Amino acid sequence: MNPEQIRAVLDTGALIAYSLGDMAVGETLTEMASEESARFAVPALCLLEAHRHATSAEQHNRLGVLRQHPLFWGAPLTTDQLDILRIWHPTAGADAHAAYVLLSSPHAMVLTDRAAMYVVDLGIDTGLVNDITEKWED
Repeated sequence: MNPEQIRAVLDTGALIAYSLGDMAVGETLTEMASEESARFAVPALCLLEAHRHATSAEQHNRLGVLRQHPLFWGAPLTTDQLDILRIWHPTAGADAHAAYVLLSSPHAMVLTDRAAMYVVDLGIDTGLVNDITEKWED
């Protein structure tokens, strides 16, 4: 996968919202689909966490449908990355993997319901953080 193609990284909160039928994530992916060769990344740890939080077959099915999306890229986790994440920000959990993928992709933003964690705790520029809860309030 060419990191230049990644336009969005979906973290655990965005995946859980999507599994619950939230439209904000789906709308963002639809907007992105018009961009030639654009992809969205789903870090493996975040997908695992979202499945762990799913409480119904419907939620698991929605996550499965997302994995079949033509723009989907499952971002793997290597042992080297795991060591970096463990040291870099141990309390961010799976979302540290999302931040790592985000920082490795020069044209991406993260879709999250934990914007403050990325900006305040991890020091990521606010321009790279798309707070999906702001769309819920509209």
